[in-house]
Amino acid sequence: MKPGYRVAPEVAGRGYATEALRGLLVWAFGTGRVKRPVADTTHDNVGSQRVMERAGMRRTGADERLYH
Repeated sequence: MKPGYRVAPEVAGRGYATEALRGLLVWAFGTGRVKRPVADTTHDNVGSQRVMERAGMRRTGADERLYH
């Protein structure tokens, strides 16, 4: 599973992406079919990094292009 999300600028920062990602993770783990979700973003996309962290994901690495 590799989630993706986008939020309209006028509602950015209200926690909608975090809430949606948390719900997706709860559902995915609940199916019993997902053991390790994977997400990545660019180094300069701090908002997306925060969404992942607030949703309970943890950083496992980075390379020259992506933050994992």
